[in-house]
Amino acid sequence: MVSKGKLNREELLKIVESLLPTARYQHTLGVMKTALSLATRYGADQQKAEAAAILHDYAKFRPLDEMRQIIQSEPDIPNDLLDYHHELWHAFVGAVLVREELGITDQDILNAIRYHTTGRPGMSPLEKV
Repeated sequence: MVSKGKLNREELLKIVESLLPTARYQHTLGVMKTALSLATRYGADQQKAEAAAILHDYAKFRPLDEMRQIIQSEPDIPNDLLDYHHELWHAFVGAVLVREELGITDQDILNAIRYHTTGRPGMSPLEKV
């Protein structure tokens, strides 16, 4: 696929399914389907859109203390993120953990995960998907 570890869709889905409650996993499957449709419509890379969609909630159910520690220690995450509701944290933390735990280094995928809750100016087509 698009990672250093060469994880395919089925492997990514299996990993995510083990991390998420059933309802959230079903949400992820819907996000994946929608992301593929939008990527086709707007010319974004379909493989990257699929991977980002599958992994977008990778850190959503991590303990808040763990997410706080990652935010405080990761130089690429603005510390003022802690001033906002913790529901926003998982996107930034997820991008870090996907890189560290799964070996995915594709910056397009990581940015799509990172900005899926907040957005940012100048988003790429993939990030918008």
